Parts: sequence; C-alpha cells; structure tokens
Amino acid sequence: MTKFIPKEIIDEIKNNINIVDLISESIPLNKKGNNYLGLCPFHQDTKPSFTVSESKGIYKCFACGESGDSIKFLTKYKGISYIDALEVLAQKIGLNFDFQAIKKTRVIQRNEQDEATLWILDTTNNFYKSRVILSKEALSYLKTRKLDEIVIRDKFDIGFASQNEIVDYFKKINVSQEQLVQAGLLNSEFNHIFWNRITFAIRNEFGEVVGFSARALNQTSSAKYINSPETHLFKKSHLLYNYQNAKEAINSKKQIIIVEGFMDVIALYRAGIENVVAIMGTALTKDHLKLIKNHEVIMFLDGDNAGINATIKSIKTLLASRNTVNVVINNLGKDPDEILNHFGKEKLINLLHENQKSAPDFAYDFIVKKHNLDQKIDFNNINAAASELINLFSDANEDIRNYINAKFEHKFNTKLTFKSTNFNLENNLWNNFTQGPEPLAAPSDYSNNSRKNHFNRQDKKEQLKLELFSPKNGIGLRSRFLIYLLHFRPIFDFFVENADNKEANVIPAIFTNDFLNIYTDLKNSYEKTILSHLEEKIQDTFLQQIEKIVYNELSKSNFPKMLYKEDDEREKFIKDTAHSFVIEEREKIKKILIEYEEKKANNEEFIFHLNLEPLFRVIKQELQERVNLLYDKGQENQEIIQSLIKICKKGISIDNEKSK
Repeated sequence: MTKFIPKEIIDEIKNNINIVDLISESIPLNKKGNNYLGLCPFHQDTKPSFTVSESKGIYKCFACGESGDSIKFLTKYKGISYIDALEVLAQKIGLNFDFQAIKKTRVIQRNEQDEATLWILDTTNNFYKSRVILSKEALSYLKTRKLDEIVIRDKFDIGFASQNEIVDYFKKINVSQEQLVQAGLLNSEFNHIFWNRITFAIRNEFGEVVGFSARALNQTSSAKYINSPETHLFKKSHLLYNYQNAKEAINSKKQIIIVEGFMDVIALYRAGIENVVAIMGTALTKDHLKLIKNHEVIMFLDGDNAGINATIKSIKTLLASRNTVNVVINNLGKDPDEILNHFGKEKLINLLHENQKSAPDFAYDFIVKKHNLDQKIDFNNINAAASELINLFSDANEDIRNYINAKFEHKFNTKLTFKSTNFNLENNLWNNFTQGPEPLAAPSDYSNNSRKNHFNRQDKKEQLKLELFSPKNGIGLRSRFLIYLLHFRPIFDFFVENADNKEANVIPAIFTNDFLNIYTDLKNSYEKTILSHLEEKIQDTFLQQIEKIVYNELSKSNFPKMLYKEDDEREKFIKDTAHSFVIEEREKIKKILIEYEEKKANNEEFIFHLNLEPLFRVIKQELQERVNLLYDKGQENQEIIQSLIKICKKGISIDNEKSK
C-alpha cells in the first residue's frame, strides 16, 4: 500500500524553515528593502537577479524565471528528490517523521495493478542481472564491449535473458503469465520477448524500472534491439536513459549531454563524464524537456542520416524552450562507444569539448547544404531552404531568428519572414511604424534651452504624444513607450538634462493608458492561470518584458556606441542598465499595478506615475564619463570625437527640418 507524507507535515516544514538562512548556506545574499538579492545559481548570472522573500518563503530569479519555495530550491540546487528535500528540511527544524517508511513505498500514487507491474519489472531486472555470470556467451560479449566489470553492470542495470527461466521463476512464486504479458515480458502467445539477449533496464525519473531494451547476441537476428511495448508506464517520449544516475551531475554542472544509445552513455561514463543521458533512438519531445529544464544542452548523436535528422528535430524543440544548445560535430564516422574503443579516452573528450557548433549554426548549415546551396545558388532551392528555416526557427527567440535571417539574407538576398504566434511585447507593434527614431544627440547638444523649454511646457505634452505616436500612422505607442523614451533624441535629451530634476518625472505621466494597456494584455494572456498566483505572475512577467524591451532597444540605439567601442563592454552596459532599472523599481511598479487593480475595481480614476530617474541617472553618468575620457585623451581620439560631432549635427539638422 502506498504511503504519503501528510499535508500537515509539509506545511509545518514550510512554515518553520527560514528560506533566507537556507539559501544563504549556498549563495551569498544581501538585504535590499524587504527582500534579499544574490546571483542566481540556476543560470550564468553576473548581475544579482535572484530575489528571496523571507516573509513569503519564496525565491524568484527575474532573469531566467526560476522560482519556488525552500523545498523546490533544495531539489533544484542539490539535485535531490522531493522526499529527500523534505527530510533534509525536517532535520533542520528538529521535526521527527519516518521518511524512510515513505521511501520504502513510493512518493507518487499508483494503483494496485501498476504497483504489481513495477514490482514484477524490478524483480525481473534483478533476475536478469544475476544470470549474466551463468552465460559464457553473454560474458564473452560483455567483455568484448568492455562491459564485464561488475560496477558497470550494476550501475547500468545490464543483465541477460535466457529463454524460459523468467517464466519458470515467476511461476514458482505464483505470478501468472497474464501478469507477465501485462508487464511487457511475454507476448500475447506467452513467449519470452527478450530471450537470448543482453538486457538494459529502463528507469523513470523516480528510479523505478518501467521497461527494458535488449540487444541480440545472435548477429543474424532481424532486430538488433527490441524494447518493451509502449504502456502508460513505459513511453520512450517521456524517458531519458540513465537520468536517475546522471541527474546529480546534470544539476551540478547545469549541463546535460544527450547521446543516442545505452553504449554511448556507458562510453562517456568510462571516460569520466557523468552528466549524460540517451534518447534511445528518438528525437527529443516536450515531455523530455521537463527533465532537461533550463540546463545547457549538448547534442552528441550519431553522424549518420538518422542521427542528424534526430538532432535537427531536437534543436527545434529545444530552441522553443529557450535552452542554450550546442552540437558536437562528429566527423569520425563512429559513435562515442566506437571512438572510445578505437581512439581512446582523450580523443573522445577532446571531440566532445572542442568540436562543438551552436545549434542555430548547425541547423542553418545543414539546411543550406541539404538544398545544395553551398554548391550552386538556385532560386527554387533558395525558397525551399527558406521555408524549412522558417519552420525550424519559428518558435525560437527573436535574437536567434534575427541572426538566422541576417545570415540568409546576406548570402542569398532573401529575407526570412517569421510569423509570431504568441503574445510577445517585443514583437507586438514594432513593424507597423512608418519611420524610425531619430539619432541621439551628442552630449554637447544637451544644453539646448529652447528644446528644454519646449518639453517643459505642459500644453505641448499631448501634442508631442500625438506627433510621435499618432494612430493615423497605423500605430499607438502601447508597449513601446519605454523604448521611445530612450530612443527618440528630444525625449532622451530632456531626460538626460533633467535626470536630477523631479520635473523629469512628468513625461511618463502622459503615457498612462499605454502603460496600462501592456498590463491588460498580459493579464488577458494568463486567463487560465491559477487565480491565487495570477497577480504575481502578471507582475513578474510584466517586469521581465519591460527589461527585455529596454535591453533590445538600447542595443539598437546610438548612444551605447558612443559610450563604448568594444562590443563586450557595450553589451555589459546595456544589460546592466536595463536590469538595474527593473530591479530598483520593481517593488514600486508592483505597488502601482496593485493600486491600478483596486482603482479599476471601484471604477475610480487612476493616474500612473513611474519614476525613471534611476535609469537616466545611469545613462547620464556613463555618457558624461565617456565624453570626458575622450577629451582627456585628446589627439588620440579625434576620430571618435568627430563622429560624435557628426551625430550632433545630424540631430540638429533633423530638428531644423521638423521645425520648418
């Protein structure tokens, strides 16, 4: 009979554990307001984005989206099971409870028939493993494949199935043949499915044996491998071979290596690499992603057509889930097991770590070559390749789609048109603008008092909004208002001039409805979300979208190029600026949204007021420091200074044209 952990025990653990103390054991945290901040352990974080709420007992990363309570943190960070996490936390608060009794049954609920089937499969696995040493043929094969060590056999559940022994064994303990059919060990004619084969037990994420794959010893067999029949317990689309062994290494490295078969997993293990799983001859599915989560993925499938096709299908699935994916380029014509046995451990490790290509580049190159565009440019082939690329990258993020489009357009003068199928603020209305924003002015133009006076005039504010973002041009401001506060030179100049002046805050007030439209769109897109978590999820998503909007458009703006010549310095500044704005203003924005909901419910008027001062203070300071540095160095930077002057002149000429 399955035992469960009482809800009262779980609640007592949650209510008595201090999540800040718990997480601080692994990650340094600094108090910020009512919460604590630190570097997120679940992605490569360089700017503190991991927030812990002591009062609520939860954590949230505003960069990668990872969130949960103390129990989930332990399961994710330590790579342990739910029940093990509960046991650790119970010990910390001095709670006595017999977790071992629970472990001896199961954490997940099973009916009696499933319980019986799982017991039969586990018993069968132990029986198969015990029969290896009794078969000279099996031992000889395993020795040839370097699988004869007992440590290897035991870790990877390697056994041997003789013809009828398993049937006789279960008959002695009163297990019927019908039950063995139900467990997938016998066919409908009561014949042993796996007889005279080397067996590999397949375990689910909980470590339960749910089926087998068996390799023929006889080279003349029609099927090299056969698997257990598909049942609700054994579905290859849900299972990753060796996951139960590899999950600790996967969580520790934040990386998962995916190979094709059992022998490839074992080969990498023998080479000292443990964060490896196998997809067992299929492509990755959405159900597999639940196990892969947000880890970096390295695809190391066979280099034959079947392996490459499985890699391409897997890339589409992985990119849609926003995983970072790389592909090992295996030009040796052998699988990992063969490489280890023919060339040795060092060759295998070097190939894995030093011969990778990003998944988008791998897929792009494959499709271009598939349509012979690397040999001859043909119009029909270009269209066919374009169609395939659009399909493959349709669910990838915008940065990847832009990258692939740029490569294809540059090479073949053909643009890839991706259709957005999901609500996405960064794509929502941008392409409808009829003209681009003006270039930013050089710092020397900031003292233009006439412009300052123009923007300080209250009666000009609504006119400004209509002129810049008029619906007659096919677009209202909506989700792009924050971008244009940075991107349009006059508005940008005004804010830089007034970064320390409270009057700078009057500009955002004219965008009240546009700001709230973003919020409303987000709320509508989450209608199916559990009600109790709705408001928090909307707010968090809104903040992430705002940060992404600011980041994307700062990347397109001129002023980061004015600040930094090196790409990596410019990228760091853009990321830090966007992130700092959201982090510093997060609690204020959330309070604004809550107030908006309350006012809306009571049909009261609501005026939105967002303080953008921290963002523009950073911009102002960076610009001033950069310009000062250029002038301090004098002659050495004349070209850069001249380019700033040109930008300034260009900006002034545009203003003059508009005034006419």
